[in-house]
Amino acid sequence: MNELKDTVSFYKKDEFLEKVAAFNVIRNEAIHKMRKSNLDEISGRLRYMKVLFDNIFELYDEIQDDFRITFHSFRKDVFFDEYGPENE
Repeated sequence: MNELKDTVSFYKKDEFLEKVAAFNVIRNEAIHKMRKSNLDEISGRLRYMKVLFDNIFELYDEIQDDFRITFHSFRKDVFFDEYGPENE
């Protein structure tokens, strides 16, 4: 996540990073409490984590759609086609 924070900007990046960080905290807590919790408590946490994960995945899907729209007509190596050695 730290690398993603410090690199490319994209649509809803901050929201995505916030949700993933929150999910990670809950995931870590659930793992550490597994030995001390009863099965009902663990099941409740896991159901909650599934809802959060699904929410993150929907957001990711929305972000990915935005990337597709943004780059749908981008040609690979366009820089070299227009400014490459043979055009100098």
